[in-house]
Amino acid sequence: MDVVRVTEGLVSVRTERRLEVRTPAQDGPVLVFHRRGERVTVDLLLLGIKTADLSEHPGAVVALIGEQARRADVDRNGWLGALERHLRCEFAGWGVPVSGAEQRSPAGTRGDALLTLLGAATMPLLADVYRPGMLPLREIPRWAAPALRETRVVASVRAVFGSKGTRAVARAFADSLRPPPSAGPGASVALAPLAVALVGADVLEPDHLACLLAELEPWQPPHRWPSNSQICTARRAAAFLGARRARMVLTEALHGGDPRLLFTTFQLVDMASDYLAGPLPNRLADLLALCQRHLSPERPAPDAHAAAPPVRPAAPAQRAAGARVRHPAGPPVEPLLAPTAPRAGPGATFDHPAWLAVAHGQQVGRYQLCLPGSPAELRQWGNELGNCLGSFVDAVSGCVTWVIAVREDGRLIGCAEITPTRSVRQLLGPHNRPLPQRTATAVVAELTALGVVAAEAGGAGA
Repeated sequence: MDVVRVTEGLVSVRTERRLEVRTPAQDGPVLVFHRRGERVTVDLLLLGIKTADLSEHPGAVVALIGEQARRADVDRNGWLGALERHLRCEFAGWGVPVSGAEQRSPAGTRGDALLTLLGAATMPLLADVYRPGMLPLREIPRWAAPALRETRVVASVRAVFGSKGTRAVARAFADSLRPPPSAGPGASVALAPLAVALVGADVLEPDHLACLLAELEPWQPPHRWPSNSQICTARRAAAFLGARRARMVLTEALHGGDPRLLFTTFQLVDMASDYLAGPLPNRLADLLALCQRHLSPERPAPDAHAAAPPVRPAAPAQRAAGARVRHPAGPPVEPLLAPTAPRAGPGATFDHPAWLAVAHGQQVGRYQLCLPGSPAELRQWGNELGNCLGSFVDAVSGCVTWVIAVREDGRLIGCAEITPTRSVRQLLGPHNRPLPQRTATAVVAELTALGVVAAEAGGAGA
């Protein structure tokens, strides 16, 4: 174990695969850098206990060092610059490829230099993307992290697209990461094409995914990128629309100037899917207007010269008692991030209806079905599976949707989402990958036999 003085008041404790950075404050925060092959992870320790993984939050690391420098009454840039030089030397000794991230951003601040280094070390794919004049990312989107943390582009697309991650998709993805010249100085990594391609990952063929990634789209700043929950909702909507229509809408979204319109529209498609029937529009604006008509609590007075407005179908007979249909108050301006259901507070538990509760503990061969007992348990499932289950808390609390876990020999391998119409909306495993067909078929058959899923509904995996 080696103790190294980084600069006045800042020291590091080094072992073979671990580096601790300590500040002078007693019981102050400790940053722990771990060597993980050709990448680095960053943990925050308080009182010797791990409290957070900051690998996807390089901005938080810079902010923490800056705040500790302020409390120690020392020069912030002095600490940040010394730490950046020290970490660069240590990472090089570990064999972490950060040589491509040596240039600073246009602002030229020490904080930006440290941001660039941390992004390249924790997300190796960024080491080849960061170039002079690019602004480093302060936050790595959750939906992009599985791809960016790989060291090879082929492995990156496999991590997010599974078997559809062909070499053509890999080439298109690598080219899509660099902002176009039209973005101007100070642009960051271009991740909007990846976000749009992820929406179509379940329904589009590899060639179509490659085309989406290769589309020349206006560069989008990070504040226009979607959240993880928006990606999950949009993927369900894309599956509902089907491959042809989804491809047309997604291609339009990349040229539309602001991808937020896509995710707003797909949020409404997901909400209105029980009421949408017949041929659907192929344009985003028309699809948005159709969903708003179906979900609006008040319809405008009909125009005498216009065709009669479509009549909203009655709710299906199988809708569970007490289930709620969400109605937005008016045309949305920003993406709708959460259902309008009661929010689950601390210590809350789920009260499942009797028809659903019968599934809890049921054995299906070597598989076991389980219901979440509380919001905390549902969030834990999301952490274990690496998906957005944690964002379903309010929807489950408000009986808008339900979640059933599938365990194999006690290990969580996937979850099914059950709609108010008692159909299986999705049945997915880790990182939203489909479960094996044999497993999905057995689970859906058991849910149907229990009466949880309506016999005529079926759904994913049926």
